[in-house]
Amino acid sequence: MKISRVNYHSPATGQAVVESLQKNGFCILVNPPLDDQLVEYNYQLWHKWFQQTGKQKGRFAIMPGKIGGYAINREKAQAAKYPDHKEIFDCYRHTKLPNELKQSTFQLSSALHQIGAECIKWIENHCKLSRPLTQIIDHSNRSVLRVAYYPALTGLQAHNQRVSPHTDINMLTIQHIAKPFFNSPCYALGW
Repeated sequence: MKISRVNYHSPATGQAVVESLQKNGFCILVNPPLDDQLVEYNYQLWHKWFQQTGKQKGRFAIMPGKIGGYAINREKAQAAKYPDHKEIFDCYRHTKLPNELKQSTFQLSSALHQIGAECIKWIENHCKLSRPLTQIIDHSNRSVLRVAYYPALTGLQAHNQRVSPHTDINMLTIQHIAKPFFNSPCYALGW
């Protein structure tokens, strides 16, 4: 499968994104309006936060019946025997965040939300829909910035996988792609 690479600033971006999403569910969005330093700073801050003890991280645990917060080995992929070996922190607008992470996480989340809103407009403009998607995203508190941490596997967890085949529950997913894979900043976009 060939996944299209689309320059965010090209005049034909919207149509190219939609065609790629329709063809295979993904595209690579190159050079979106996102500060690389902000992304890297968030990586550093969150990496440091995940190095704390389980008790310290547990103060931000997702409460039963609620969304937003910290969890470990909580998700199991389709037909997987064991949960994915990862820690997550789901950051919604209402989520209580560690003080040292509030400002930078909010900045990153806001920037990604704007990119997502633009992508939704492109989809609206190039697809026949019964209801405008921008109405859904603008009034939704369900937009989430998920921070994922994959701790080292020990012999006891050798049966676990990092991420097994899965489906996303979100309308649109924007995933940062590390620089070694591409020369320019880019993000995988999928639905």
